[in-house]
Amino acid sequence: FINWLKFIERTQKQKVIRSITNNDTEFTNNKFETMLLKAGIKFEHNDPYRLQNNSYIKCRGQTLEAIAKNMMSDSGISEQIWDEAIMCANHVMNNTINLTTGELPFTRWHNRKPNLSYLHTFGTPAWVNIPMELRQNKLYFVGYGANHRLFKFWEQGTTNIYWSANAEFLEHDG
Repeated sequence: FINWLKFIERTQKQKVIRSITNNDTEFTNNKFETMLLKAGIKFEHNDPYRLQNNSYIKCRGQTLEAIAKNMMSDSGISEQIWDEAIMCANHVMNNTINLTTGELPFTRWHNRKPNLSYLHTFGTPAWVNIPMELRQNKLYFVGYGANHRLFKFWEQGTTNIYWSANAEFLEHDG
């Protein structure tokens, strides 16, 4: 958390002054509260199990779920990797115009337009070079890495996820 806090304050040139959590156990402990107190951050709890206290988060969560379900349905990818679909949906949403602000979240955060040439369709098959193996594996695209240099791939029939920058996407081969 401290590293994240420093990153946010450095990149946004603003201080975090308040943290509101939903009472999940990872946020309701003395260590976390002490860390916030030392950083000068006011700590608040929402009512347990009442996301309606933060309608933005509730709406965002519902939208992410709908996008992830559609991506998985369209691609035929197993629900075993639901978390990867949610992360990929979030990445796409951050690069899609927000109807309320008329801006891309990426642009608001980084003060520049994104290069979207790296985007691929969720579930697209690809020939992927896996380090330490002498052959390419046919895997399925399921997400993005930091700074868009790496892609996440899923091995069909398993829960294995691989990271690679070296892949030949088969966008229209199915």
